[in-house]
Amino acid sequence: MKTSKYLMIFFLLSLCSACDEDEFLTEEPRDDIYADQLYSDYNGFQMALNASYAMVREEFATTANTSLGAQVYMLSGTDIAWSPNTSGSDSDWLNWSTDLAPDNDAIEDIFMWLYREINSVNKIIARASNPEVDWQGNNASENEAKKNEVIAHARLLRAWAYRHLTYLYGDVPLSLDEIDGANYKTDWVRAPVAEVRAQMIEDLSFAGEYLPWKYPNPGRANKAVALHYLAETYCAAQDYEKAVAAAENVIKNSGYALVRNRFGRNASNPGNLFIDMFREPFYANGNTETLWGFLNIEQDVNPEGNFNNRIRDQYYSYYSNATPVKDYMKDNNVPTDDQLMVYEYNGGKGAQRAAITEWAYGLYEEQDMRTDAYTMAKYIVFPNMENPSQIDTLLYTHTTTFDDEFYQTEKEEGTGGASAEWPYTRKWDYVNPSDPKGVNSYNDFIYIRLAETYLIYAEAQLGNGQPEAAKETLNVLRRRSNASEYTGTVDIDFILDERARELFGEVARRHALVRTGKFLERARKHNRFMYFHLKDYHKLWPIPQSVIDSNTGSVMAQNTGY
Repeated sequence: MKTSKYLMIFFLLSLCSACDEDEFLTEEPRDDIYADQLYSDYNGFQMALNASYAMVREEFATTANTSLGAQVYMLSGTDIAWSPNTSGSDSDWLNWSTDLAPDNDAIEDIFMWLYREINSVNKIIARASNPEVDWQGNNASENEAKKNEVIAHARLLRAWAYRHLTYLYGDVPLSLDEIDGANYKTDWVRAPVAEVRAQMIEDLSFAGEYLPWKYPNPGRANKAVALHYLAETYCAAQDYEKAVAAAENVIKNSGYALVRNRFGRNASNPGNLFIDMFREPFYANGNTETLWGFLNIEQDVNPEGNFNNRIRDQYYSYYSNATPVKDYMKDNNVPTDDQLMVYEYNGGKGAQRAAITEWAYGLYEEQDMRTDAYTMAKYIVFPNMENPSQIDTLLYTHTTTFDDEFYQTEKEEGTGGASAEWPYTRKWDYVNPSDPKGVNSYNDFIYIRLAETYLIYAEAQLGNGQPEAAKETLNVLRRRSNASEYTGTVDIDFILDERARELFGEVARRHALVRTGKFLERARKHNRFMYFHLKDYHKLWPIPQSVIDSNTGSVMAQNTGY
């Protein structure tokens, strides 16, 4: 009955605290009726944290009110990804000079989503200071530890939200207090990025002190995640000595380690150790590399719930629409229902809103397992209808070199069958048995890997005047992936290249490019489409016009160029 009470309170609270463009940093006074009950004891705070963690998942789902999930918007238009699918709102991310505007729905939805998270965790932090809270510990020391752990989670998630906001929008309002009817504001000002990052460093340092290295539930962020983000934030602030220390702490002391051998249920099947990580994403299953992952099981088992993950649909090509595939089905009289097996054999249905650029595809050496046929789709196959043990190859994937006119007019003309034959990562294979052509995935999921910590570590070492140490850090990853030993000079461009090889399809590429001051240069140089459509001011997204209009008590400046 107690669990049912919390679920009902949380449901009502969620309905009441929905955020819209008119009140992007407010909550209704009636929330207090439910909040007072929810935040009365430790169990209630855990319910609130579950809700806040659920919002993190929206980065890969449609529940952030974006049509695709936020992450694809943070990747396309960079040096490593372009958007070949021109249907619907996806076209907004092709011709940036006309469509990337303050009234763009995704620009607004992502901004609102991140401030919903900030509002949520600010309430947790504020309510945790109430001396009447029953922390359900056995003594005063346990109560204090539980309280600090709850606050640490909330502060980590606040830093997580501001991380996205500062990389995407630059200066943004800095909200640190619970917003209610008594302190409602219409005069928000944009805090400088440096001020916001100083707060992020405070929050992440607190989380690093009070969170454990690991949780049985991989969906909960931990000390390793806090220090990972802390190292990255120090890099963004150009405090490289502290960045080195934070990243080194994770690598040497967390108990996590790079995966170096085959493991898990697929270990005896054809494959490689790199792709094994994505088939078995959690530490409990032998994956020593995942710092933070998302359980995607039913709500009555996982309190953070399941979610409609769109990442596979975003990155996998629309191969079922390729001319060779359609011709094969027709020439072999494959029944319509049987045609759905093409998804089972090729990792699931895709629409490829974010395709690897031709340049990025060429970054890999032939022997690098990060681009072998188990990790990157090299061909599309199908079982022979007369002899099912025989697997037919329907097409070999390939990139295409288009002429300049194509890139200049691509939004209107589309790519036809070209993008349907494009290579794609196999990291996110998933086929729903009850809906093989469904766009959503419901498998367990990696969010942060230790390999990225190594890459942040190398970035910090380079910034700290240790290029040889950075080279060795990068070579640890390269050796693991069977790439050749790198013996040249390490610069920030080589580190960004290695990030592309290791992390394609996993992280918000734009963030690393903005942090290192390389977004405009590399997008124009390596993404031919963006060469024609990228303007200098696209380094930052616009502040949503609805936010500016609703801030009636003070003028909120728009980013330059919009």
